[in-house]
Amino acid sequence: MVYGDVGSLIPVLPGMDDAASQTPTPARHRLACVQMNPLLVSVAPYAQYLCKLLAGRLTMSAWERHQMGDLAEHLECVARQCDLLVFAEPEQSVLERVLAIRPGCQTAVSCPTSVLVARQPRWPLERVLLVVRADGGDETAVAWAGKLTQASGAELTILAVAPALPVMYSLSRNVQVGMDVLLAPNTHSGAQLRHIAQQLAAWDVSGLLRLHQGEPDWQIRWEVEAGDYDLVIIAAERHGRFHRLVLGELVGPLLHWIERPLLVARAPVNDM
Repeated sequence: MVYGDVGSLIPVLPGMDDAASQTPTPARHRLACVQMNPLLVSVAPYAQYLCKLLAGRLTMSAWERHQMGDLAEHLECVARQCDLLVFAEPEQSVLERVLAIRPGCQTAVSCPTSVLVARQPRWPLERVLLVVRADGGDETAVAWAGKLTQASGAELTILAVAPALPVMYSLSRNVQVGMDVLLAPNTHSGAQLRHIAQQLAAWDVSGLLRLHQGEPDWQIRWEVEAGDYDLVIIAAERHGRFHRLVLGELVGPLLHWIERPLLVARAPVNDM
């Protein structure tokens, strides 16, 4: 297990993209909160808190349980009009728990914009965990982490997940990529981690970098359970189902067990 400040452990090297070093222009975000009754009262203040942090505009929408058949269509329509969809799940019935049915899972995977699945919401934000793959697809997640931690003053921890090589390369189990490879300046992941450090520096945000050994899903599980975070942020999967089957996925398994707010970041459809 390796600990270090992301700014010093992964220094920003000269010659990197100058655009990333410029201070981002604050945007007026559009938030939408869709909640399943009777959660209207409990989740509304959380959505309003996030809206205030982001200096945005918030629209509220309640959805009755008997309308579940049309929920996906409704969510997609709402999602296309906002930058961040805050989704509050209903309490699960015993049968739903047995069958592992959680509306937030499908919502976060299929919606065309960033989704915050508001499980057991808590605020103000004091501890935020940003999970990165360092594969070039983390930019939207890093941007959300920068905005929210800068506005809230929360402590930021960055977990760089050491990927496992595909099962096809091992007869028994996935082969773990070593941390020396993950951090090496001449590797793609090392360059991406330095780029992430530069992005966060542009937001005037620093953070603690953490690395763990083990299967990717367990790296995240250990950190989430040990860190007592108020919010976890991760980028949506970028590839199709077959690609995820071969290389593994992080978001789906995470959604099935996490019991705190999870922001699945996705670039907006209209590049808002």
